[in-house]
Amino acid sequence: MPSYLRPGIYLEEVAYSQGPKPPLRQRPPEVEDDLGGRPRPRWLPEHTHAAFVGFAAAGPFHLPTWLHSWAQFQQNFGDFAEGFALAHAVYGFFANGGQACVVVRVGHDSEDLRDTFVGDVDHRTGVAALQPLEDVSIICAPDLMTSYGRRRMDLDAVRAAQVALIAHCEFSGDRMVILDCPPGLSPQQARDWRMELTAYDSAQAALYYPWIKVYDPFTGMSRSVPPCGHVAGVYARVDLLRGFHHTPANQSLESARSVELVVSHSEQEVLNPIGVNTLVMSPGRGVVVWGSRTLSSNPDWRYIHRRRVVNFILRNIRRGTEWAIFERPDDLSLRPRIAADIRDFLHLLWRSGALWGDTPEDAFWVSYDSGPFGDDRSVYIDCTIELEDGFTSSFRLLYFCD
Repeated sequence: MPSYLRPGIYLEEVAYSQGPKPPLRQRPPEVEDDLGGRPRPRWLPEHTHAAFVGFAAAGPFHLPTWLHSWAQFQQNFGDFAEGFALAHAVYGFFANGGQACVVVRVGHDSEDLRDTFVGDVDHRTGVAALQPLEDVSIICAPDLMTSYGRRRMDLDAVRAAQVALIAHCEFSGDRMVILDCPPGLSPQQARDWRMELTAYDSAQAALYYPWIKVYDPFTGMSRSVPPCGHVAGVYARVDLLRGFHHTPANQSLESARSVELVVSHSEQEVLNPIGVNTLVMSPGRGVVVWGSRTLSSNPDWRYIHRRRVVNFILRNIRRGTEWAIFERPDDLSLRPRIAADIRDFLHLLWRSGALWGDTPEDAFWVSYDSGPFGDDRSVYIDCTIELEDGFTSSFRLLYFCD
């Protein structure tokens, strides 16, 4: 049994499978509209909030700073700088449809850049500074690879930092990291980087290749930069215009002039099955995202949009039902009230098209039970959602108040 050391909402993904729907589809009786004077939570659509960790020309170190435009980045962290990719990533994020992001500036003169990026939880530095933030759904660290290109980090240090980013997202449970390949790789080298040198296995991570070329105002010429920031902007654009349940692929990268290396169809056939999402040149459309796979070996979580739908649901349920944490678990009305709030939220998702099914009963199922400590300290809520035809995801939420 896991350790429950603080009051809160704990998640356990019980099962996820392809195949027929769960045999138990009936739903407990709905509670009355009168919830003892407590208003129902307002389930609001959220924007895709990305977090960027990297080098900047100015600004505070290790202080998460929320930005809502490129102009705010210039005011807080300066303009484009030689050798740094953070400014290009944030510019690409907003150019491609991003609405809000948080930036953490780290020092580029440190002797151990790996530790600088990873940071320290106690001192809230580096990526660890993002841990207390609840609104972040995507993480990017574009200057990891520029540090390697400038020979400030070797590949072992880069791999260790990327593993730490993946671990951060796995621990948070509701955010993804967009990873970059090293610069200048051929398709075969990109394949070796994915399969031989890293072999990452996580549904909370996605890898894109190759680098893109953008205009660099610092030099007045084109420059190759990691694509993570532009891709994060595509995620945000798709979420805003079509919905987070749509795959963030077959979308043009605004402000990208070309790619560092043109990938052929046959090379894509090698890279796509192993989870390397390629960026291709398309006549009349420019640079296009041509892949939407995670780095998970589990076929259930092969596609980015599946993982992000569940991340979105979990983040909203946790936020929307926090009112129940310090309620009395022995109150017999508590469990049906929590379940009713969750059903309201899932019903909105079903109406928006995020869940599959002709009726709400086909799209989701919510039940409740006593927690592992009996009726005095905890409540279980079990949820099953139909994400696509033949694909379901089941998870259990424990409301612990002790």
